[in-house]
Amino acid sequence: MTLPSAALRLLLAALLTLAASCGKKEVVEAGSPLPDPAFGKVSTKTFGCPEMQGVYAWPPVAGTWAGRGPTNKVPGEDGIPVPIYGGEMQIWVLEKGGEVEIRSRSINRDPNYRTTLTREWSFRIFQKNEVSCKANMLEFAARPATNPEEYGSKTAMRSFKLARLEDGSLAVGVKNLSTGRRGAIFTWGDTSAGSIPAPDGAYWSWSKLTQLGPGDKEPAPIDASTGIPR
Repeated sequence: MTLPSAALRLLLAALLTLAASCGKKEVVEAGSPLPDPAFGKVSTKTFGCPEMQGVYAWPPVAGTWAGRGPTNKVPGEDGIPVPIYGGEMQIWVLEKGGEVEIRSRSINRDPNYRTTLTREWSFRIFQKNEVSCKANMLEFAARPATNPEEYGSKTAMRSFKLARLEDGSLAVGVKNLSTGRRGAIFTWGDTSAGSIPAPDGAYWSWSKLTQLGPGDKEPAPIDASTGIPR
């Protein structure tokens, strides 16, 4: 069967693109590795990074998870940067000599609903060798993600950044890097042929968290049912 001239031109263009990209590690990015400028200015420091420690409110006031997030994703996937259960939460960031601990727990404003989740913390600890300071932001080493198929890849790695903003709030940027993706050599309508390596994909999402307190000591639980006789 003879290919139409237009299809032949598309096939040749695809082959030329493949040949030109051989040996190159290409990454296609979606989103930005920097906080949304609409969040406000990032705090700066002459040496090192601004302090990220503090107690912050979930859900975010702006960004990906403000309001309704993507329906096929959940905040805090794989507990990175910290488990998120939905609803209102306290997020507590602690810095200890280069080590960073991030905690989360629920807020309950219903006096008729009793739960232990307002007093028990979920947490992740990131060792000094997993944390670096770059461009006034803390960058955290990537950890394996358990859902690479959602990004059309064989493997996925998840990392994140923290940026302190001048108004005291915290910008949290999560990066999903998918590798081992495949693409078709040639497509025509609903038909595709062949398989070639596709570029890695980096997907960024940012959220802005309002500050609730300095984080120098454990915050009190927020639970409307506390003290009610059981």
